[in-house]
Amino acid sequence: MSDNRHGIGSYLKVGGAGFAMGVANVIPGVSGGTMAFILGIFEELLDAIAQIASRKTLKMAMGLRFKEMYENLPWRFLLSLAIGLGAALGSASILFTYLLANYQSMTYAFFFGLIMASVLVMFKDIGKWSLGTVAGMAAGAVFAGWLVSMVPATTPNTWYWSLGSGVVVICAMILPGISGSFLLLLFGQYNYVWGAVADFSKLHFSLSGFSTLIWTAIGAAIGLGAFVHLLNYLLKTVRNITMSTLIGFMIGSLWRLWPWQDTVQWTLKTTDGKTVMTGNGEYLAAAAQGLPVEQLEVRNVLPATFDWTFCATAGLVIFGVVLVLAIEMTAKRKAA
Repeated sequence: MSDNRHGIGSYLKVGGAGFAMGVANVIPGVSGGTMAFILGIFEELLDAIAQIASRKTLKMAMGLRFKEMYENLPWRFLLSLAIGLGAALGSASILFTYLLANYQSMTYAFFFGLIMASVLVMFKDIGKWSLGTVAGMAAGAVFAGWLVSMVPATTPNTWYWSLGSGVVVICAMILPGISGSFLLLLFGQYNYVWGAVADFSKLHFSLSGFSTLIWTAIGAAIGLGAFVHLLNYLLKTVRNITMSTLIGFMIGSLWRLWPWQDTVQWTLKTTDGKTVMTGNGEYLAAAAQGLPVEQLEVRNVLPATFDWTFCATAGLVIFGVVLVLAIEMTAKRKAA
């Protein structure tokens, strides 16, 4: 597959899609693959990565046939995507760690609306419904729902945890509905990885942060090169079942992004270790004071009051839905 795009505007759109994917990948519960689906570049991205991670490309690189690689590989597409992705990871790691700490409900609400609308859009992409597609969607929803209900674990910041996390998380980051950042939370690596990215974005360099990012990147390269070929094969051979399973992943992940939540259990980091606490009111009070607290377990609840906060949160859900549907309608008009 060679890069057949023309014009700077086309590559700016790819860069914008990369930025959206980067922002989504920072948010626990949101998948960069979902954004790629919403913006219509998912299968093109899979094809491009599969071509880069192919035996043919390896032979060209080993033979130093760089001109042939330049002419045959979709480097303009991937470079545009990488620039947008890198810009998002640097800025979003700072922005969304702040938003999640201070405006979690509203942040979740926006992404809840995005994913809910993208599920509706993806339903239209199923060519024919059958028992297999229904079973795939149900299995995907159950698996994703089970995954996002797991309690985050605490793990050490070592090279082998960073490497292993990178292998698994990159596969989730490219799959719609499964959040790579949420898996980082489950593996206890979220603060290590995105904290290092945020520090580097602020030009605060450290050996431990550099080691974390290098080993995670190596793991990501290994996982991506292997996994993308499998997913690409499934989309080409059993497309309807694969797509319905991905829809199920997205439906199951919505549970984690419900905007109205209570913190059932949390920890307060103290000088003598972590103290386990319970209760949402105490958690919110401690977080408001800027104390080093972490959520361990949350539960979804119905809105307790219908004030301006409820209106703003519900409005962001609606805005997310409208935004995706508007993108879909615009894409259809351009295709027509």
